[in-house]
Amino acid sequence: MQSFRSVMVVAILAGTGGAYTIASAPGVTSTIHKHPGEEINYVLEGQLEYTVAGKPPVLLTLGDVLFVPAGTLHSARNPGRVTGSELATYVVEKGTPLIVVPDGKP
Repeated sequence: MQSFRSVMVVAILAGTGGAYTIASAPGVTSTIHKHPGEEINYVLEGQLEYTVAGKPPVLLTLGDVLFVPAGTLHSARNPGRVTGSELATYVVEKGTPLIVVPDGKP
């Protein structure tokens, strides 16, 4: 099984974090992380399962949208058999890091 999580910049918006397409191979899970601003995810293909702030996981499919509040720990996993991809838009203050990993652990 191929293991990857790729990111492509779609647009950098003045004063924000911008919009990115993120693709995850089947079985790939992101590191638990947070953002200093809001994150809005729109599923473009496949399935993505999000765990947000210790709540039960939510399974998203084509066309689903998920809002992650600023500073909220979360992770994403592709439970499907095909690549899952999303358009992720971040609204963060200019000059702040886009992603924060607790304790700096990858």
